[in-house]
This record gives sequence, C-alpha cells and structure tokens, in this order.
Amino acid sequence: MKIKTIFILVILTGLAFTGCKKSSTDLASKIAGTYSGKFGIESNLIPGTSEIIRQTESLVTIRETMQGNSSNNITSVNVTDGGNGKVLLQRTSDTIHLTGTVDGNKLDFSTLVVDFSGTKQ
Repeated sequence: MKIKTIFILVILTGLAFTGCKKSSTDLASKIAGTYSGKFGIESNLIPGTSEIIRQTESLVTIRETMQGNSSNNITSVNVTDGGNGKVLLQRTSDTIHLTGTVDGNKLDFSTLVVDFSGTKQ
C-alpha cells in the first residue's frame, strides 16, 4: 500500500512541475519576415521592403531595402509585448533612434530620417 501511495505522489508531483512550466514567448520569431510597403523620406514615398530578422527572442535586425538602393541594416532593435497582439519596436543609441509597432501583419516604424509602413508578404 505504501508503494502505491509513494508512486501516486511521485506522479502528481511530476504533473505539478510540468503544469507550472512557464511558456516563453518568442516575439522576434512571431514578427520575423518581409514587409512590403513604402518609405517616407521628407515628402517622397519610395516603394521597398523591410525584413525583420530574428537575433534573439527579444532582439531583431531590420533590413531596409528601398527600390533602386542598397540595403541598410538596423541591428539590436528591442521587441516587447505591447498588449492586444501588438509588438513594440525600439532602438535608441547615439546614432539610431527607431520606434515602431507590428500589429498583426502590419509594420510601422520611424527613425530620424525615414518612416516605413507595410504589410507582411
């Protein structure tokens, strides 16, 4: 009888630890992909793409490719949960200031020089 009781306690303890396991949310993987849209520079709209590339669960690189131009990478962009399905983007350094959101399949971000708005391909 004691062996059955110990066996049941071991199983219940194992289930309790399994049930309490935290699920990690990899926001970077969730939003990774290529977004097609337009870059706004001053009053000009230029077609192009922004590719979000996962670095870690909470860091991404944004590769900007404007039509007719070479790519520009913005690295170490922080991603955080903005609630209601939104993911917030932020990168601040001496030379780069970027803020933005991914809401569903829509990406919007701004830097000191350029704005981008597009949808995931």
